[in-house]
Amino acid sequence: MPGKGELNEEFGLYVERPFFIISTLGENRFVDVVDQKNVVIKTPNEYDSQKWIFDQKSKTIKNVMYKTKSLDITNGGSSNDLQIWSTNGNWFQVFKFEQNYFINVKDGRLLEVKDAKDVEG
Repeated sequence: MPGKGELNEEFGLYVERPFFIISTLGENRFVDVVDQKNVVIKTPNEYDSQKWIFDQKSKTIKNVMYKTKSLDITNGGSSNDLQIWSTNGNWFQVFKFEQNYFINVKDGRLLEVKDAKDVEG
């Protein structure tokens, strides 16, 4: 089992090493958290709300500012929207990084910007 700073090859992420999730749309905005819950894309600002880590124990992607919350497909995976939510490690919070995409491990959904609109969230 990889330790802090080591690559988890199965998930394609380094354990507890902060990273940014950057949109490849026009302005290369960063995935950010607003209102302590909603996931949007915003101009890079280096705030902890734009920093993420891979948590080896829960296999989730946690937000650095909201340490007990992870990326989460809303409504227990029945939605196409993302939020951050209390870490529980259920399938709708587990993503791997593969071929430059974040992919849900259960159903293969990609982390995408809604309607592919490069607008400030």
